[in-house]
Amino acid sequence: MPSEADAGQTECLSLKEKLEVIRKSNEGNSTRKLVQMFDCRKTQVLKILKQKPKILESWNSLMKGLNHKRLNVEKYGEIDCLLWKWYTITRVKYPC
Repeated sequence: MPSEADAGQTECLSLKEKLEVIRKSNEGNSTRKLVQMFDCRKTQVLKILKQKPKILESWNSLMKGLNHKRLNVEKYGEIDCLLWKWYTITRVKYPC
């Protein structure tokens, strides 16, 4: 079980960082090396690699959308990350 200090370190990666994870993976870097490079958890890296087509599609649609009047960007992404951090820290402090 992660310690309280570890629970606070979980960082949500941006779309650009996720693309960098994919690129580094394609260059032959191991999952362990990617975890160290991006200071995140193994499950997060594995999830990014599993969702590779969806992430690439999101990036391509975002780049096409730059010419449009409005972008369809996740409205509460930062709040979701902060809420998840709070949840994991609270879960460590008060286990069931």
